[in-house]
Amino acid sequence: MRRFIAPLILLSCAAFAADPIVLVTLDTVRADRLSLYGYAPKTSPNLDAAGAKALVFDQAYTIVPLTFPAHLAILAGRTPFDTGIFLNGQQFTPDAGYLPTLLKKKGYATAAFLSSAILDRTFGAAKDFDHYDDTMTRKTGGDVDAERTGAETVAAALAWLKTAKRPFFLWVHLFDPHAPYTPAQPWAGRFAHPYDAEIAQMDAALGDLFRALPRDARVLVAADHGEMLGEWGEEEHGVLLYQPAVHIPLMVWGPGIKAGRERRPVTLLDAYPTLLAFAGLKPPAGIPGVNLLALPEGEREVLATSLYGREVLGFLPSLALLREGHKLLAYGDRDYKLFNLADDPGEKENLFLTDRRRVREMRRGLQAVEFPSTLQVALRDEDKKKLTALGYSTPKKTEKLIHPEEGLKYEAMFAEAKRLMASGREEEGEMRLLTVLERAPHMTEARSFLGKHYMKTGRHAQAREIFAGMINEQAMDPRVRVNFAQSLIGQGELDKAAAELKVALAMDPRVPEAYGLLGQLLLDRRDYDALDGLYAQARQYSIESAPLFAALGMMERDRKNPAGAERHFRDALEVDPGAMMALKGLASILRSSRPREALALCLKGLERAPRDPEFNYLAGVLLFQLDGDRVAAKRCLETALLGCGPLGFCDRVNEEIRKIDGSR
Repeated sequence: MRRFIAPLILLSCAAFAADPIVLVTLDTVRADRLSLYGYAPKTSPNLDAAGAKALVFDQAYTIVPLTFPAHLAILAGRTPFDTGIFLNGQQFTPDAGYLPTLLKKKGYATAAFLSSAILDRTFGAAKDFDHYDDTMTRKTGGDVDAERTGAETVAAALAWLKTAKRPFFLWVHLFDPHAPYTPAQPWAGRFAHPYDAEIAQMDAALGDLFRALPRDARVLVAADHGEMLGEWGEEEHGVLLYQPAVHIPLMVWGPGIKAGRERRPVTLLDAYPTLLAFAGLKPPAGIPGVNLLALPEGEREVLATSLYGREVLGFLPSLALLREGHKLLAYGDRDYKLFNLADDPGEKENLFLTDRRRVREMRRGLQAVEFPSTLQVALRDEDKKKLTALGYSTPKKTEKLIHPEEGLKYEAMFAEAKRLMASGREEEGEMRLLTVLERAPHMTEARSFLGKHYMKTGRHAQAREIFAGMINEQAMDPRVRVNFAQSLIGQGELDKAAAELKVALAMDPRVPEAYGLLGQLLLDRRDYDALDGLYAQARQYSIESAPLFAALGMMERDRKNPAGAERHFRDALEVDPGAMMALKGLASILRSSRPREALALCLKGLERAPRDPEFNYLAGVLLFQLDGDRVAAKRCLETALLGCGPLGFCDRVNEEIRKIDGSR
């Protein structure tokens, strides 16, 4: 194949100064699924049209297949080894070389419009943006707004553009192709794979954006990483570094930039000096990237890395080194694979045994890479919910590192077991889960899931055995102790459970589940001084726990403090709108003052627990009191009578039934 290097018009940095600068980042877009890069389905007509006037890079690579650290390569120009940011959810502190900081100092108005909570301002990327729009509108896999469509994001950016002062720097981030793949019409029915449909959906929004940009704008478009789509056992991204995850689209265009195709390898690190050059600025010393419009002659190395597998799943860390058309995959220092990308772009033939000389040479290139032993990750509960909603697990302590490609097989089996259980096929799912643990007993998440399943199904002794074993292996993991405490509660060993929860909080005072369980135990004991102390500790660490708030509400109700009780119950419902104790408690204190609202709370509770005796009792009383509905009220009270429990409560239910019967 003939090597073609596009001719460039080499302008001085000063020639670019004061022109609008636009950065467009495409989340989770692999190059080979764009028609711009030869994909047969027409997934990207607007990118194709832009590519006709752009310098398109055929061999562009991410340096890490995760959104936040990949974007920092663009905005900070540094690798995860420099920033310490290897995962989504880590806290970044920009320095004086941060791209928006330099552009703002140069006189640029700066604005960003994001489509995913992964780039929420709380993680640090918003510094020196005059306008940082990270308002999400869509719930995905959870109860928090974690993303929005490209069309919504572009609409917000276009509204800003109408009044933007020049010169400006605009960053637009689109998230449509990220899992789960739920394309809207008309794209959903046009493609065989929903991932392709979401790329087309994103591309339509890009068309609106591109048409609105000033003609003199200098534009850089890049994906942050790709998507595995089940190849080599990984459904999405974050662990493996095969081409579908790391080979990305990248292109630039604007006045003075010659259209064409560039085949030399480039990385996201090269975006930073290029964007600075657009503003007439030189990058700080020591920056690893180079201006895409002035690439050096000769071969370049590309290094990609991932610690997601190690930190979240207990896998060996992943490295990929590209040099002279070859790619070496390394898993820790235990396994290597070598591919000739020119002859084998699908990475099917491992040359490890047939080209040992090249393997040895490329391994030497990895010797200087030293992963940090631990990562600093401090996530609020809200941030954890956002990451979970977007399909990312949060870091957890792991004791044994295994080969990622082997580990992904077990993760797939575990996911299938959970799907079976969620669909009502619990016995089948449990057998699948036991098979997983027989083959991979190191999988702490699967063991914990099985233990919780045992608790849910009343097998507390079996749950206790699992969590006790996990404590022996992971004595310093507070969440294992919380699970163990839950199993003890199921067996009625409340004092031991409280002791385990206190140990968990001594290890890590930021475990919300421990506060919730311990709060409930202290409420049951009527140990209100200790419950007050627990609440003070929770406030110190900004803990939000619906069970704790509900327990505090019940305590204040017992103290004859309805205002305080209502405040805590409402706090609980804000954290978890379905918190049953909070619904009951709030309904009970509003029964006299705001009976209609109390009835609405009861009816909401009955949607989730239609045979709950307390909800049925309150609903029956209020239905008769407010509406005189004897039939509905008596039906609720008779249901309450079936599970009324304590004799005093049964007497109250019967008394209300007699009132209804005597009112005829």
